[in-house]
Amino acid sequence: MSDQYITMYAKLTCDMGCMENYLNVGTDHGVYKVTVEGESYPVMNGADHIVGENIPQFGRCKSPTNMDYEEQSLQKKVWGNIKNFFIKDGKCECTPKILTEWIEVKDDNILEGKGVLTEKSKLVCANGGIISIVIEKGETE
Repeated sequence: MSDQYITMYAKLTCDMGCMENYLNVGTDHGVYKVTVEGESYPVMNGADHIVGENIPQFGRCKSPTNMDYEEQSLQKKVWGNIKNFFIKDGKCECTPKILTEWIEVKDDNILEGKGVLTEKSKLVCANGGIISIVIEKGETE
């Protein structure tokens, strides 16, 4: 089986988050993948790892090494129950802190100087999570 190239709107998950979200593109790289339905989406590369531009948040973070938890817990104690405040059940609001570009990219296919993302690509978050690409059953190139 060949590697599946990943495009904008690929589903992402963080093993320390509580929800899935979608990969986004800031500026596309000029290469598109056409789906079976005839839609085309920009292909992503290893540099597409910017929080807020490419990488979303994943709900609440359950990582015991997340340093934001202590700060958010203190804020909750000071301010009480603030509506829409995300600390609950030992979790805090997810704020990804990406350490490096994507790893396990397809280095033999370079797109604007970086390897192309595949279903095997991963990101490491400083809060203790691993961000992965979710391929739905039945999705094909």
